[in-house]
Order: sequence, then structure tokens, then C-alpha cells
Amino acid sequence: MAMPPLWKVRREIWRVIGKARFAMMKLRVPKKTIQYHNLKVPLTREGMNSEIILAMKSENYEYPEILGLKRALCGGDRVLELASSSLLSNETTKDHGVISVPAVQLNDVVAEFKPNVLVCDIEGGELELIPALDASGLRAVLMELHPDRLSGAQLAEIDAALAAHGLHPNHSSPLGGTVILYERNTGKKRPTK
Repeated sequence: MAMPPLWKVRREIWRVIGKARFAMMKLRVPKKTIQYHNLKVPLTREGMNSEIILAMKSENYEYPEILGLKRALCGGDRVLELASSSLLSNETTKDHGVISVPAVQLNDVVAEFKPNVLVCDIEGGELELIPALDASGLRAVLMELHPDRLSGAQLAEIDAALAAHGLHPNHSSPLGGTVILYERNTGKKRPTK
């Protein structure tokens, strides 16, 4: 039996540690907000569970995505974020039921909103959306890929779809985990943050 990737092992270790820390934290006086990367985040939001709170306290919550946004964003950017639950089944996640949501065509939203940066973390659903996406107006795409849900050929299909629009992975400055920053090489240097 093959060992799981190191990022998965680390994630599971942090989950166990996080649950223990959260149990200890509950004994203290509860806070109503938490500071995270200069943002005040309300703890009363729906979906704020112990894993998220502890990851925020340790400055690890979605850190590769935050790092990628810091590298990708410039003043005046228009950002469209795709973040929904998974459309793919996975035995390791808890089933919280199925809900219906209204569907819109992504290319219609892109045409109307005109983003130049796309952020995408849709738990494997990127395979269905990205190859059909008109990414010609995007300067950058920050995406968490899901190699635990998609095959190597499917991940290559996503890369090829973005490459067809001139967007290529920036491997010169890795973000960590499975988060990739795809950028268009415009020849212009972005201002450093």
C-alpha cells in the first residue's frame, strides 16, 4: 500500500491537533471575532467549524490561496471567485445533504462581469468548468487542483485548456499544497507588494 502524499499526512495531523486545541479553546471565554491576515472575521458565520477556526489561529487557513492572491493581484483588478461544495462524491467527506442552487452559465457571468483574475476552488468541479471557460480576458487564474479526485490526464486537460488561452502555471514561485497560479505572460512586470 502506497503512502499518501505528504500534504495529506500533514493535513490530517493538523486536523487532529486542531480538534484537541478547539476542545481546550471551548473551555475559555468565547470570542465573537478572530483576526486573520488583517481581517476581522466573525465567528458566528455559518460553516465556521473548529478546523477552520484553528487553522485561522495558526495562520494556515487557505494560506496557499492567500499567498497566490498576494502574488497575482494588482490595483484595479476585477476578481471572480468560484467556491462551492463539490459536485463529485468523496467517501472521506461528511455528507451534509444535497441542496439545489440556481445555475448560471459561467461564460455569461465572465462576459458580464469582465474579471481579469479568476479564483477557483470547487473540489474537482474545475474539470467540468475550466475546459469550457472563455479565459481570453483573464490575466491570472488561481486554482486549487484536486489530484485526489482527478486523474493525471484530467489535470493535464485543465492545464491544456488554460494554455490554449495563454495562461501557464507559474512554477517559479510555488504556493504550497495543490494550489497553482496560472498567469499570462504579458511581458510587463507587476508591481511588487
